[in-house]
Amino acid sequence: MDLSKKILFLVMIILIFNYSCKKKDSEPQTPQTPTPTNNTILSLKFNNEISDSSGNKNIMTGNNITYTKDSLGNIKGSAYFDGVTSSITSADNDLYDLKSSFTFSIWIKPETNSAYLIQKQMDINGGGPYSFDYWGGKPRIVLYFNSSDYFLLEGNTPIVANKWQYLAATWDGNSVKIYVDGKLDKDSVLTGKTILNSSKPIGIGLYQWNPTGCRFQGAMDNLEIYKIALSKEAIASKYNTYK
Repeated sequence: MDLSKKILFLVMIILIFNYSCKKKDSEPQTPQTPTPTNNTILSLKFNNEISDSSGNKNIMTGNNITYTKDSLGNIKGSAYFDGVTSSITSADNDLYDLKSSFTFSIWIKPETNSAYLIQKQMDINGGGPYSFDYWGGKPRIVLYFNSSDYFLLEGNTPIVANKWQYLAATWDGNSVKIYVDGKLDKDSVLTGKTILNSSKPIGIGLYQWNPTGCRFQGAMDNLEIYKIALSKEAIASKYNTYK
């Protein structure tokens, strides 16, 4: 092969190599699937958006949600519910079937003395497998084991209107506990039960069986659901982070 042909051959090899590399660089990369946070079912930070940061890819549907300051004064750091049309729902999936342990964790700045915060609807009329709410100014947790067998625990500490406060409820299969501002408010023994299963969506800020009644009015932030009961130390830490 004469010199000119050798040079032409080398140039072609270089061009082919460069094209191959550029093609690989420009090809879209498949995004990595987020790894779910250990034991976390749902995590809504409400930083000017409604999206689940748990890693479980729960799809949230918001209706007439706006944004306002959070407990630390961050602009658009919490979700505002108008008490009339505002709500968030998420279609049923196996993660929302809590069975015999859970933690509900949420910051609220309420404007009324009764409202539903987190509620899953029964497949039949009435109540739901579970509801975390406040009623008559007191936080409470309601659990259904079948259509007629249920458990209700109401806290002692009154909810304060127009003030940020942190609420949590846990069940480890033995004891149900309600916390207010990081401190244990009330507990009760509950053993040998399994929470009713349901194919209905989970609702936030509304009672799904009566959508016009007892909607949440006020600001809401840092809503989390876990499949385990968090310790009192973990609950206190969550309160201290945002107080």
